Amino acid sequence: EISCSPNCPNLSTLLLRKNKLAHISGEFFQLMPALVVLDLSQNKRLIGLPEEICNLISLHYLNLSHTRIKRLPVGLKELKKLTDLNLEFC
Repeated sequence: EISCSPNCPNLSTLLLRKNKLAHISGEFFQLMPALVVLDLSQNKRLIGLPEEICNLISLHYLNLSHTRIKRLPVGLKELKKLTDLNLEFC
């Protein structure tokens, strides 16, 4: 579980694959406005995403492959820069 909110205003790439994550709090994504790449793949216990992921306005690539996510936050469609969304084996 990730529940803190790291202050990373210049972070562009975050690779959290294969970490056995089951939950990510919405607070976690609050201070990452420059995030372009987010890889949450192969977290086989991860079943959902917080609505706050939709605040990642710079996000281009989101990898959710090999997770147990069945529904995406409605606001994800508002991420205009998101060009690559990997949902293989979800």
